[in-house]
Amino acid sequence: HRGGRPTAAAPNRLLGRTTLDRFAPHLQRARAREHACERSQQAQPTAHYRCPHIPQQDLSKTGAPKATRPMDNEPAWEAEPEPVLLEACVCSREDARAAVAGGAKRLEVCARASLGVGGLTPPPTLVEAALEEASAAGDVEIVALVRPRPGDFCYDAEELADSVKDVVALRAAGCRGFVLGCLTAGGHVDEAATSALVDAANGVDGDAAVTFHRAVDEVLRAAPALKGIDALVGSLARLGCSRMLSSGGAATARGGRATLWALRRACGRHGLELIVAGGVTAANVPALLRDTGARAARGPSGMVWPWLCCVLREDQRSRVRGSRWGLGYVA
Repeated sequence: HRGGRPTAAAPNRLLGRTTLDRFAPHLQRARAREHACERSQQAQPTAHYRCPHIPQQDLSKTGAPKATRPMDNEPAWEAEPEPVLLEACVCSREDARAAVAGGAKRLEVCARASLGVGGLTPPPTLVEAALEEASAAGDVEIVALVRPRPGDFCYDAEELADSVKDVVALRAAGCRGFVLGCLTAGGHVDEAATSALVDAANGVDGDAAVTFHRAVDEVLRAAPALKGIDALVGSLARLGCSRMLSSGGAATARGGRATLWALRRACGRHGLELIVAGGVTAANVPALLRDTGARAARGPSGMVWPWLCCVLREDQRSRVRGSRWGLGYVA
């Protein structure tokens, strides 16, 4: 073909066979795979067929929890996702009633008109009212905030003694969940003060659920290095805390997603529950839980909880489905 235009038969002379002959074996194998899939679907019309010719992702090597791995004979989109707990912050009986009616499974009770300063210790009468509203629902947990004053979390001996008395009074009112936290002047966890409050919360029975509140964000701001997160979470676990409330050291949880991801990993190693807080709304909580891997979030009492639960379940189902076909991941 030098110096001239190749003819239509030139490729045939060079290759020795036509283009159709070259690709015929590939087409035949593709048609055979399609027919195999169709026959399998006709044989099992009620099951979602998983094509054997498509390589499946090995979830045992991805670090996904067993609770989110579908069974071999179960469709990925029918696998039960890990439940998500939604917590509401309330400061009155009306707020508690609205949150319970909306579907919140945990209520953090604060003093009336104290949300503008971050919340304060509620009186025992308000906690008793919240317990009455929760008992009507049957499966709602009540936790009380322990914070004697607004401002920082460095308390002197008198403030700490008053907080211990408040915890004893709230426990006598029937509360078994407490949200607390103390820091030193240097911005570290005050282990002595926190331990005193945890001991008062547990009482003689030792049946309290203690959450270290967003004072941990002050520690994260002072020492933002990720290598110290595991040590921080380990110290809280040793003090007797079972939960941690955090926005990742940022003003909102959206800005601290990277740190929240590291916190969630550290909490998993030490047996703590991470609760995402700070600017949580019904619009952004699905993305926050997906990006951080957390399974609990706290928002205001006015959030549309039933609609949000449906959105979260569908979001988790789509993530499980994507991991089955190699399209996504499962945290």
